[in-house]
Amino acid sequence: MSEVDLSTPAAAFLSGFDCGRAVGHQEGWAAGFVEGHQDGDRRAREDIEREWRGQLAVSAAVARMVATAGPYADLAERRGEPHRATAQRALLADRGIS
Repeated sequence: MSEVDLSTPAAAFLSGFDCGRAVGHQEGWAAGFVEGHQDGDRRAREDIEREWRGQLAVSAAVARMVATAGPYADLAERRGEPHRATAQRALLADRGIS
């Protein structure tokens, strides 16, 4: 670091001014750096929440579709897979689910 010029009041003032400007620049840079990271974090959280809400909506739609489709055994029968329908009914009976 260079020496502060105190030879005249004006030189001392300008040396102090330059020092203050350098410190102010550094503090401003640091504040901007922190603010940029905070803004980036906020945006990332918003993106994640938006994506999660979209997935939640799709999941809810799938759950409603499955709930109204009827038992799996009946669907397997309609698809022409009687062996799957029989296996499903046997599994439910073994587990005591009616």
